[in-house]
Amino acid sequence: MSFSEKLNQLMLQYNIKNIDLAKEMNVSPSFISKIRRGITTLSPYSDIYDKLYYALDHLLSDEQVMDLKKQYSLSWNKKSFCTWICEDCIKSLPKFSVCLYKLMDFFDISNRTLAKELNFDPSLISKYKTGDRIPSTDSKIINQIVDYFANLTIERKCEEELLQYIGVKSTNACKKEDFVSIIFSWLMNEELDTKLMDKIFHMMEEYHSFVSDFKKVSNLLKITCLPPYPTIKKHGNDGLRQHVLLFLALCCKSEKKLELKLFSSQNMTWMIEDPEFFQTWRALMLTILECGHKIFIIHNIERKDKEMFSAIEGWLPLHLSGNIESYYYTTSFSNPFSNTIFSSGSFAVYGNFIDSLENETDFYFTQEQNTIQKLEEAFEDLTKHSQKLLKTLHIKSIKDIDFFIPTEKKINHTVHLMQQNLPIWHIDEDLLAEILSENNVSKKEHEYMCIY
Repeated sequence: MSFSEKLNQLMLQYNIKNIDLAKEMNVSPSFISKIRRGITTLSPYSDIYDKLYYALDHLLSDEQVMDLKKQYSLSWNKKSFCTWICEDCIKSLPKFSVCLYKLMDFFDISNRTLAKELNFDPSLISKYKTGDRIPSTDSKIINQIVDYFANLTIERKCEEELLQYIGVKSTNACKKEDFVSIIFSWLMNEELDTKLMDKIFHMMEEYHSFVSDFKKVSNLLKITCLPPYPTIKKHGNDGLRQHVLLFLALCCKSEKKLELKLFSSQNMTWMIEDPEFFQTWRALMLTILECGHKIFIIHNIERKDKEMFSAIEGWLPLHLSGNIESYYYTTSFSNPFSNTIFSSGSFAVYGNFIDSLENETDFYFTQEQNTIQKLEEAFEDLTKHSQKLLKTLHIKSIKDIDFFIPTEKKINHTVHLMQQNLPIWHIDEDLLAEILSENNVSKKEHEYMCIY
């Protein structure tokens, strides 16, 4: 029921007249009439609810209060009554506003107190709670709010109570930084599926040698959530790296099986100029594959050899999962523009710009379905002009690999082999010489092949 419906029911049930209620609340009878008819609506945090509680507490007899408590399963106090009477209003708010209201209610913190502690304008807190404004996930404001409540949790020693209140059933959280991650995820509307996250973290621990800073990757997954805005813009290579980490972390946490579609014709600098990012990227990619998601990637073979082999070196360990389909673009790029497309079907990262000006351009993270559909259509068009880079072969018996590995040894588990389909000029000259020698190619043919 709406607020006006609940108020009408109470006043009719206990025979309370507009004029009597208005007098107790110190408002006009016409105001009571308007809110009863739904002409005047109230914000979920209006002081009218407090006034209504005190007015009813004075007008109702002890027997009527007992009846009211029993009928609506209420504890007769201001907090319980106000939560019940404006329940429908609160449900219509953005999730961030509801969560912030509940968090402030749990710690019994008023708008004025929170604003004073964080040196904010009280009106800003009010706008957050009414849904008029929502902070972005990367704003300093949300970090200050989260840090404040994490400190309160530790200071008041109410860790278990808070976890139960926000619905986190199992966690090893005990330090401030743990609660920073938990409160951030809860405020920014990310469902905390602890079983799924525990599985991911356990899996990543097994592969901790794959990334130099496992703890950082774990923390990234814990705090990552879908942004409240449909599209976010960031600038330059650093902005692209931030978008890509958000994109990959969200893919890791998705319970829905995803098909990632990845293409970039831009210079590889954005990826390899930051070794820490490159390590994190590889660990997240491994996690995505371990979670059972599939990756379709189109490489650009017009890159410089150093760039090309850096990319292949990073991807080779990942291909062993069998869940990557890798292509190379066979058509020459005849225009001065570069493009980047990363799409999961539910969210995407993209950007296009004049070559060598990527640090002067903007990149976008989007959840807009029309934009994502156009990006995926562009990817499918690129696929039509591409060929398989690596073929992953799933081997289940000795017969399957006789052609590749002549051996009599029995195989009791699946083996993954990869056949490289890169044009021959992308093979290192020493490696090519060794391959030709192992296959008994004549010296004349060898020289001809190398010249070619």
